[in-house]
Amino acid sequence: MKGFIHIIIYFFVFSSVYAQVPLSTELQLLIKDKPLEEQAFLIDSVAVAIRNENLKESIKLSNYNLSFEKSNGLHKQYIKTLQSLSRTYRNIGSYDTAQLYIDSALIYANLHQLNKLYGRIYDYESIIYIRKGDYERAVSSLYKSISYALQYKDSVLLFDAYNHLGSVHFYRMKYQEACNTYKRALSYQNSSIKNNGILSLYDNIGLCFSNINQYDSALFYQLKVIKNIDIADDSSLYAESCVNIASTYMLLKDFTNAKPYLEQAVSISTNLKNEYGQLVSNLTISRLYFQTKQVEKAIQHLEIAYQLAQKLNSLNQLKEVYSCFSEIYAYKGDFKLAYYYQKQLGEVIIKLYEEENTEALNELSTKYETQQKQQQIQLLTKDSELQQETIKLNRIIYSAIASVLGIICLFFIYLFRKKRKDNKILLDKNEAIAAQKQHIEKQHQELELKNTEITDSINYARRIQASVIPSDSLLKKIIPNSFVYFMPKDIVSGDFYWLSEVNQKIYFAIADCTGHGVPGAMMSMLGSSLLDKIISNEQHQFPTDILKELHKEIVYTLNENVEQRDSKDGMDIALIMIDKLKSKVYFSGAGRPAYLIYNNELQILKGDKYSIGGIIDTETATFLQHEIEIKAGMQIYLFSDGVPDQFGGEQKKKLMTKNLQKLLLQISKKPITEQSSAFKLEFERWKENTEQTDDVCLAGIQFH
Repeated sequence: MKGFIHIIIYFFVFSSVYAQVPLSTELQLLIKDKPLEEQAFLIDSVAVAIRNENLKESIKLSNYNLSFEKSNGLHKQYIKTLQSLSRTYRNIGSYDTAQLYIDSALIYANLHQLNKLYGRIYDYESIIYIRKGDYERAVSSLYKSISYALQYKDSVLLFDAYNHLGSVHFYRMKYQEACNTYKRALSYQNSSIKNNGILSLYDNIGLCFSNINQYDSALFYQLKVIKNIDIADDSSLYAESCVNIASTYMLLKDFTNAKPYLEQAVSISTNLKNEYGQLVSNLTISRLYFQTKQVEKAIQHLEIAYQLAQKLNSLNQLKEVYSCFSEIYAYKGDFKLAYYYQKQLGEVIIKLYEEENTEALNELSTKYETQQKQQQIQLLTKDSELQQETIKLNRIIYSAIASVLGIICLFFIYLFRKKRKDNKILLDKNEAIAAQKQHIEKQHQELELKNTEITDSINYARRIQASVIPSDSLLKKIIPNSFVYFMPKDIVSGDFYWLSEVNQKIYFAIADCTGHGVPGAMMSMLGSSLLDKIISNEQHQFPTDILKELHKEIVYTLNENVEQRDSKDGMDIALIMIDKLKSKVYFSGAGRPAYLIYNNELQILKGDKYSIGGIIDTETATFLQHEIEIKAGMQIYLFSDGVPDQFGGEQKKKLMTKNLQKLLLQISKKPITEQSSAFKLEFERWKENTEQTDDVCLAGIQFH
C-alpha cells in the first residue's frame, strides 16, 4: 500500500499533466497582462474563495494552477498551491488525500532545494493530524516546523506553530499548558501577522480559561474577538467564536445569553457550507437544548452533528456525539439505546489510541535524522576538499625550498587524515548512542502520555458514576442510623450502593457487578438507572418483585438470546425494603446474603445462588424473600464479596465469611456513628500491605 501511495506522490511531483480547465472570462480579464507570480496568486485566491460553495470547481482550478506554475517554473507558488489543495481536502475530511498533497510538497521542496518552505509544510501537516486526533504525529510535525522557523527566524511561522501546539495541549485536556503555549505564540506577534490570526489566538486563550473555571478571563478574551472581527472578512472565525462564547455562558448556566450566539454560529456555518463548523455548532447547541430539557430539539441537532462527524471522519467529535446520545437516552429512560451508545463511545476511544502508529512516527524521525547527517557529511567533505587544495598549494611553494619540508608536510597530512577518520568513527558512535537514547526517551514519553489520557478518561467516568451513587447527606437524611464503607479497587468501581424512598418505604441495596474498573462501572450505572425505573412503577413494591423485574431488564438490555448469554454477565445484589408503617424489613438477595445481629447473635439471611442477568430464564426466575419484624437495637449488614475475599493477615489468606461475622459482632457493640471507622481500622489492619483484591462495599443499619 505504501508503495502505491509513493507512486501517486511521484506522479504528482514529476508530472505536469493536470486537468486543463478553461478559465472563466472574468478570471482571464483579471490576470491579463499581470506578472506570472501575480497570475498564480490570483488563481489560487479565487480557488480558495469558492472552496465552500463550489468544491469541484475549486479543485479543478487549483489543479490548473499547478500545471500553470510548474510549466512556468514558479516553484514556491507550486508548493503553496499543493498546501492549498491539502487544506481543501482536509476541510471535507479526506485526510489521506490531504496528506498526499503534503507529501508531494515535501518532495518537490527537496528536489528544488527550497528548505525554507519545509517549516510551513510541516505546520500544514500538523493540522491534518490534529483533525484526525493523532496528537503524537501532530506534535512531531510541529516541532519540525518550529525548528525550521527558528533556523530562518520566521516569526509568523513561530506564531502559527505555537498556536497549533497549544491546540494539541488543549485537546489533550492539558489546559494550563495550552494557555502557556498560546501566550508563547502571542510573544511572536508582529505587524506581519494578520489581525484574524491574532483574534483566533485570543479565542483559543479564552477557551483555556473557560476550562480551568476562570470564566471572567475567558469572556474577556472571547468577547474581544467578536468586537474586533469583521464578519464579512472571516465569517468562519466569527462563527467559531460564537460557539466558544456560548460554551462559556453554558458553564455559567446562563443559557439565555448562550442561545443567540449558537443560533448565529449554526446559521453562518450552514450558509458558508463549512461542514466542520456545522458539526461543532450543532453539537454545542444540542448540549444547550438538553441542559434546558428540550430533548427533542437536542436530538434533532445531535443527529446533524452525527452525520457530519461520520462524513468528516472526526473521531474526537464522534466521541462527544456518542457521549451526548448516551446521556440523552438515559434521561429519556431508553436504557437499551443509552447502553448501545456507551459501547460505541468505548469503541471510538479505543480506535483513537490504536490509530497512534508509533512505527510510522519512528520512520519519520529516522528519515529526518538521516537527512541531518547527510548534510553534516556534505559540509565535512567540502571542508576536506578546501584543506586539500591548501595543502597542494603549500607543497608546490615549499617543495622548492627543501624536500625534507615536503616529507614533513606529507607526514602531517597522514596524521590529519588518521585523526579525522578516528573522529568520524567516534562521532558515528556518539550519534548512534544519542539516537538510541532519544528513541528510548520518546517511547517513555509516549507511554506516559497514553497513560495520562486513559487516566483522564477514567477520571471523567468516575465523576459520572459519583453522580449516580447516593451522597452521604442523602443517606443520613433517609436512614440516619447507618453507615457505608465504600472503597473501589480502581478509579471507578463495579460495586455500587443504591437508595430510594417511596410511600413510607425505604429501599437500600448493595450490588457487585461483573468485573471492576471501567466495565464494572458501566454495568453499575446501568443497574442503578434500572432500579430507579423499576421503583417508580408501584406494581413492584417488594424486594422479590424488584429483583425479578431487574433480572428481566438486564437480560433484555444485554442480550435477549438465552443461548448467547454469559452466566458471568450481570450482578450480585442484596436488597432490603424498610416498611416504616408496618415496622418490618423485607430482604431478597441474588448471589448475596445479609447478616442480622440482635442481642449479640448473628443470623444469616440467605439469598438465591444465581445472579441478576445470568442464564436463568426471565419467566421462571424467582427470589426468596425474608420478612423480619423490626426490634429496637436490631442491626442489619449488607456487603459485596470484596470484603470476605480480601487477602491479608500473617499467612496472606482470604478474610472469609467466618472472620467477617466475628468482626461484625465485635463492631456491632459500638454506636453506629463509630462503626464505619472501626470497620475501616480492622479491615486495613487485616489487609496491611497486601494489594486490594476487589472493589469493597459494606453498609450497616441500626434500628431504634
